[in-house]
Amino acid sequence: MEVGSAAVHFRLAEELFQAGRLDAALSSYTLAITLEPNHAGALQGRWKLCSRLSLHRQALKDLSRLIELMPGRADFYYERGRMLLKLNSVRDAYRDFLRAYELDRRYPRPTLLEDEAPTGKVLVAKRTRWTGDALWPVPKSSGGRTRFRIPGRACADA
Repeated sequence: MEVGSAAVHFRLAEELFQAGRLDAALSSYTLAITLEPNHAGALQGRWKLCSRLSLHRQALKDLSRLIELMPGRADFYYERGRMLLKLNSVRDAYRDFLRAYELDRRYPRPTLLEDEAPTGKVLVAKRTRWTGDALWPVPKSSGGRTRFRIPGRACADA
C-alpha cells in the first residue's frame, strides 16, 4: 500500500474507531473518501460513525452514495430509512423501508396510514407484530399518529 493512499487512511480510521478516538477516525474516513470517492469501506465506516455521533445528514449522504455504488443491498436502504426517520422525512423513509423489504423479505413490510384528523398527512406504517403466539397492531401514540416499529429498534414517531 502506498503511504497516504485511501487504503492506508481507511485502515487508520478503523484502528482509531476501535480505540474510541471517534473524531480522529472521522477525519481519516473523510480523507480516505476524499482520495477515493468510491471507497465503499470508508463510506460504510463513516456513515456508521456519523450515525453514532448523530450526524444524520452526513450519514444520509454516505448511505445514498453506497446505494448508488451497490443498489442491491437491502441493508443500505433500511439504514437510510432509519436516518430519514430521524430527519423527519417520513415519506422518503417509507420508500426506503419498502425497497429494503422488496430486496430482502427478512425486513419488515411497511404500510402507510392516513391521519385520523383530516389533515391529509400520510403517517408512518402500521403493521402487526409477532410475539411468538399472537399478532396485534402496533399501538398508536397520542394525537392520532402511529409509531413505526422496527424489530429490535426503538420506535420513531412520525
